[in-house]
Amino acid sequence: MLQETEQAGTWGQLGDRRTNPFMRTRQRRNFDRRGAYRIGLNTLTFIHEGDEVFYGALKDISDTGARIEMDRAPGNGASLFTMGVPFLSNKKLACKRIWAETSDNGGSGQYGVSFLDLSMQERSELRKRFLLNEPLLLSHAEAVAARAQDRAAITEIKTFFLIDVRLALESLIDIDIMIELGQPEEFVQQECNNTLDNLLEAGDRLENSLRSPYLGGEIKNRVRQLLGHFLYQSMVCKRGFEKPLGYPGDFQMLEGVYNNRELSGGIGHYLDRYGLNVPYAGAIRHRKDKMRDILYDFINTSREQSLNIINLASGACRDIREMFSRPITYPGTVTLTCIDQDPIALEYSRQTLSEISTGNINVELVQGNILRLEALDLGPDCSVDMIYSIGIADYLQDRMLKKIFSDSYAKLKTGGKLVVAYKDRESHRPIVLNWFCDWYFIPRNEDELIDLINASMGAENISISIVREDSGVIFFATITKVK
Repeated sequence: MLQETEQAGTWGQLGDRRTNPFMRTRQRRNFDRRGAYRIGLNTLTFIHEGDEVFYGALKDISDTGARIEMDRAPGNGASLFTMGVPFLSNKKLACKRIWAETSDNGGSGQYGVSFLDLSMQERSELRKRFLLNEPLLLSHAEAVAARAQDRAAITEIKTFFLIDVRLALESLIDIDIMIELGQPEEFVQQECNNTLDNLLEAGDRLENSLRSPYLGGEIKNRVRQLLGHFLYQSMVCKRGFEKPLGYPGDFQMLEGVYNNRELSGGIGHYLDRYGLNVPYAGAIRHRKDKMRDILYDFINTSREQSLNIINLASGACRDIREMFSRPITYPGTVTLTCIDQDPIALEYSRQTLSEISTGNINVELVQGNILRLEALDLGPDCSVDMIYSIGIADYLQDRMLKKIFSDSYAKLKTGGKLVVAYKDRESHRPIVLNWFCDWYFIPRNEDELIDLINASMGAENISISIVREDSGVIFFATITKVK
């Protein structure tokens, strides 16, 4: 049986994070607003139209077109013209005007032009000329280096941008060409993996050398700007970076990781696969499987006449849905309360769970703040058999986690269990997420989490056991209330 409390809204109405009062506002730069990477310029170019030659200012350029400023409109109607491109030794490229913005007083206007009939080699050469332009890369390096404290750090920063970032850009451009030429997928994927691995290895080495969170953050931001056109053709990387619901790891992102399927085309396909294969993505899938098994075993082996279970920050309830693929032999009744602040996630859970026969398990979906359990109607204290959470603890400060632990202790029966999953900082550093998605966790290890648990619940009141999912990256702390 599926029940729902509070107003979960509808998928269509709540698809935009701006309509959702529970999502915090966070401005994010979108580095992929155009279909091609474009850089700003202010350089002279010559327009050839029939026998006439006149000049304009080239304002920006990509491998598909450009924006120029001129005193007269290039091309009349649908007519074509040619334009000299400085990056190609003023080679004349066939162009067509596609938009115009002119002033009312008859002054100069801005015109968008598209390049026609570029060969694959010409497009690749054009892209390399402006993307691998040393002054462009140096400008990013110098902006960061200006905040560095010593010459050695300045040299390291400039070397990283002029060598490591440049090599990555050149390789990504070549990978685009490989894809168009129909190179084998295994070969392209390996080239993509090697390119990103080498860049991240160099970047991580630089960040560790600088030991400055500010400089590290600024370097990562500029790498995302320079590589963004490629990176965010991946729907996995793009959603991870943009965080459209206002926070990392939203339920749709996790559903995509659970499904483990590429969603993008072109180079995005290979970047999707790269992201889905990182160790933490695999650990997330194993974490879901482990919680599914823990929940299934807890219900089926119980000797209680009824069970009361609470899922904190339930998201899409994937572990619960998969649990129902196995026969439930427990004869009593189960109330499984799923709490999440995101009404979109609750609506998705309602739709997917409604397609499943839940038998003697009553699933209740509750919209609420897990940091204010006292404000929710969850029954009296000492009445809950299990409370669990597998996706939220990594993002919570100490004081927040301690409140959840103490609130959970109050709700649990004697003998009841709290299950919390956590990414062990000793086992894995999520470098890919940090660099490409601006996605961070609060790093803790087993001992640090256990210290928080003991401080919140009292070491004499509980027993703690630790198990890990198959990859070993994420550990599960099962806390049993003994008194």
